[in-house]
Amino acid sequence: MTLNEALVKYCLRLGDSSLILAQRMAEWCSNGPILEEDIAMSNISLDLFGQARTMLTYAGEIENKGRTEK
Repeated sequence: MTLNEALVKYCLRLGDSSLILAQRMAEWCSNGPILEEDIAMSNISLDLFGQARTMLTYAGEIENKGRTEK
């Protein structure tokens, strides 16, 4: 495995982990006992979605096969 392949694999793992965590956290939306906690959890979830998109886009650029995060 080359260094480039290892970097792509690492970025994909980070992106997938962030995506799954964001989805799980979004499930808790509107279930928080206090409004401020609910809003905070939603914001953390959105941040994780952004991290996932960034890592998956970067992996696609490194791989150089025309793939994107979509």
